[in-house]
Amino acid sequence: TVALLASLRLLRGHHRRAMSIPYVAAETAETKADADWHHPQRRWPRLLHMSAAAAAALILLRLALAWTASEETRVVYLMRHGEKTFNKRNKTAYLYACLSEKGWARAYNLKALFGPQPSPPFRTPSALFAGNYSNPSDCRDEHGWYRTQTTIAPLAAASPGGLDLPVESGTGWLPTLCAAEERGHCRQAAKPGSSPHDYGVCCNTAAARRVKERLAQHGVGAVLVVWEHANIGYLAEELGAPAHELAWPDPEFDLIFALHFRPSGEYLRLERLYQGFTHHTQGYLGPQESCGAVAPLEFEHDPDAYSAAQDELSASG
Repeated sequence: TVALLASLRLLRGHHRRAMSIPYVAAETAETKADADWHHPQRRWPRLLHMSAAAAAALILLRLALAWTASEETRVVYLMRHGEKTFNKRNKTAYLYACLSEKGWARAYNLKALFGPQPSPPFRTPSALFAGNYSNPSDCRDEHGWYRTQTTIAPLAAASPGGLDLPVESGTGWLPTLCAAEERGHCRQAAKPGSSPHDYGVCCNTAAARRVKERLAQHGVGAVLVVWEHANIGYLAEELGAPAHELAWPDPEFDLIFALHFRPSGEYLRLERLYQGFTHHTQGYLGPQESCGAVAPLEFEHDPDAYSAAQDELSASG
């Protein structure tokens, strides 16, 4: 920034002096007070000196602009999957459910936020991640995708508004998803009364390492990660964000954490953004709770019953 301002000042100063040359020449021609200006051997060296200085200022300006572009921060966006189906007759199933109609609508809205023509302040990501639940109790759609994968699928697709990018979905939080030396502290089981997906930092450590590796690659300025909400704080902390900034309200689906980094990988700051889909807006007016699960809700927390339901669906085409 300093180099850029200095270059602009230098150019402006030479521009003013150059613009004043005809006036000075005219004045000296009338008053005969400055014979040096009309002496070719004295005038041209001055002009050449000014031209060289202006050229040097242009070079400094170009270097400053290039340096500024190279120093643009990189960003990791962390968001929760879309809304889930809910059945009052089986509230436990909600913990493992697939996307509802509202969740699907939110998924398609990501094209407007992160697509080829993103909505400021969002940037188009060059890499996509979706958390792997690695749990037969969690609902999977007809493609075998968990709700994190389903949420990011429209944006990743090669359809209009999509990015035609692969989704990295081999990472997650359970200890089965990473080697022992790659994990943070893992609990033996989820804490009673908390999310059934909360096993502590665990394999969020390995996931954060993989996200950082992608962010460090040439040409990658932004990464979008769709995660399970009880683990977003763990992942963000492993990426470098302070723990006290990472509270995620349980009913919140619109929030996005934007973690900014220098090109060197140094963590800078966390910014809270909102998708604008439901936050202080009436952007979505469709069904709120239902019409999204592939299998009946009462099967979604029962691995055997759910597998039987999936087989039945596959047989029926």
